[in-house]
Amino acid sequence: MHLSFILNAFTVYIERVHYLLLFIIYHFSSFIKKPEMTRHLAAVRAYRQQDGI
Repeated sequence: MHLSFILNAFTVYIERVHYLLLFIIYHFSSFIKKPEMTRHLAAVRAYRQQDGI
């Protein structure tokens, strides 16, 4: 039970870092085209809905 709690917290942390990185890249990187990033975000959202989060 304790391990599952740690794992869950770790997953949430990774998820937040992932979104933070996406935010930074989306707003500050001129190397990545925004339509591609929008597609990626849509894919992430679809994955989360499929997972039931």
